[in-house]
Amino acid sequence: LVFTIQPSGVISGQAFSTQPVVTAQDGVGMIDTDFSDLVTIRENSDGTLSNASIEAINGVATFINTSYTASIDGESVTLVADDALSGVEGDLPSVMAVSLNSDVVATRLVFSVQPASSVSGAPLGVQPVVTALDDSGRVDTDFSEPVTIALSLGAGTLTNPTRAAVNGVAAFAQLTYTASIDREDFIITANDDDGAGSNLPIVTANNVISDILATQLVFSVVPSGSVSGQPFVTQPIVVARDSLGGLDTDFTDVLTLSEDGDGSLSNANVQTVNGVGTFNDLIYTTAVDGASFHITVDDEAGGNEGDLDPVRVGPLTSDIAATRLVFSIQPSGSTSGK
Repeated sequence: LVFTIQPSGVISGQAFSTQPVVTAQDGVGMIDTDFSDLVTIRENSDGTLSNASIEAINGVATFINTSYTASIDGESVTLVADDALSGVEGDLPSVMAVSLNSDVVATRLVFSVQPASSVSGAPLGVQPVVTALDDSGRVDTDFSEPVTIALSLGAGTLTNPTRAAVNGVAAFAQLTYTASIDREDFIITANDDDGAGSNLPIVTANNVISDILATQLVFSVVPSGSVSGQPFVTQPIVVARDSLGGLDTDFTDVLTLSEDGDGSLSNANVQTVNGVGTFNDLIYTTAVDGASFHITVDDEAGGNEGDLDPVRVGPLTSDIAATRLVFSIQPSGSTSGK
């Protein structure tokens, strides 16, 4: 047996671009046209062959749609052709073709690691990994295009969305989603460089929820209009925000106000709802007209978002407003006419 046409153009999972032809010859190279055995090709590597057997016609076995599916990209493979043991010409010696390398060519991108654990404004706790695979699920280690992440759902923003593939794998390290609202759903997609190499279909990841985690308390409404012993005209509102200003609607700590003046506060505690602490009847009482003071807000030391730093506003001024006249000194010692 002789490979009169050597196989070539081996792309894993696809038919050889040049199909092998095996011929039955005598010792001086003449074709035995009576040879009609079944000729089978086998491989000497870890992959698999398809359409590897065909009957010789007039001494020639012309293979059709023979393909090799590699176990890894760039795998070396050598084909061996053999006839049937019980063939009409007896058992001929097997023959070996030239050594070939099978190329895995990517046809798709997959999220081999799905994104997860998003805190708004911080790198994802589980960074996505995008891999270039062929139809059989083998990694195309020659794939080195940049892979870009985009949003298909979500009103927030992505940072660090591009990563070059190395050996067919784009492993993201600092991909960050900044949410527009707390508990926002977002979905990312991955795409290769449409202008370079292959143009693979866009792939979509699983849904992720981004959590806004409060790092600061902010007076969204500053108290004002203090009349001693009466509720502030403008009651304070305190919100829990992250470093980028996003409202943490999961924040439910009790907020406490304190003052640094000579007076005292009443109704100085409030439970936050959806990250907002709205005070209703805060009162400052002082014995000094025009007293100056600051107000400080603090959350619970063991609150659900940790212990946030206290925040102070002021100075504020409290007015004592007269409601009555009193004889602070009673008259006495009356002599008529004096």
